[in-house]
Amino acid sequence: GLHDKEFYDEIENRFEKRKEHLASFCKTFGKLPDLTLEGVEKKHVSQMHKNMLYPIGQKAAVCSPYKTANNLFAEFYCYLSEVKTCNMKKLSYAFHGNPRLWANQEKDKTSADQILENGKNNLILSTRHPIERAFATWYTAFKRATPLGAVEKQKARRRKLHKKFVPKLSPFMVMYNRTIRATLKIEKFTDLGDSSHWITWPQYVEWITTKGQGNHNMILPQFEFCDICSRNYKYITKTRTLGDDVEYLFKINDDINVDYY
Repeated sequence: GLHDKEFYDEIENRFEKRKEHLASFCKTFGKLPDLTLEGVEKKHVSQMHKNMLYPIGQKAAVCSPYKTANNLFAEFYCYLSEVKTCNMKKLSYAFHGNPRLWANQEKDKTSADQILENGKNNLILSTRHPIERAFATWYTAFKRATPLGAVEKQKARRRKLHKKFVPKLSPFMVMYNRTIRATLKIEKFTDLGDSSHWITWPQYVEWITTKGQGNHNMILPQFEFCDICSRNYKYITKTRTLGDDVEYLFKINDDINVDYY
């Protein structure tokens, strides 16, 4: 193998400590509320939860909220499936190389309960430090496609040609710019953001920590999606140690992938 027994023992101990920490949390706070969105159908909410679940091989499953290696676990789901079901050619041509798109379509054939039942003996919970996750969401979701300085130059060039230049908004700004401005009590759209992002990091933090912020699954707390106090998670991974965590899972647990090596 790539590592010795001492290395795997250390990873195993880390998993046990994480489970103990989760048990302590659940003992203190009890059953956490399910995700509820006013005015949204229950079916849609259930689908949001299902989007975080992936089969891993034949006898394991992972719950991975967005920005906690969700796309990586979608890849594992793909690559541990039968070749005829998921392969690089199919991903490239039918799903723009995005395994998450393939996974969500493939999961339409089953239910969240079935995914959990098949993987009940090897349930994995993927986590990320909340501040790190919040920063990653802001950095990627609200980043300007073109820095503001370059936009001004493009505007000037377009004016010479008597043409109008309109910078492309990020999808998140299309969805949430009114909510953000209402929350922050900012009237002018141009008073948001800086050279690199449509909203600044301090503005983003104020928005997501104020009642009335957007109920997007990249912003909502991770526990909203994985029913952490009711499911029996055997392994808890963290993004900061994900390389070692996955190495352990694939090397030690044959139920997850007997043919990995």
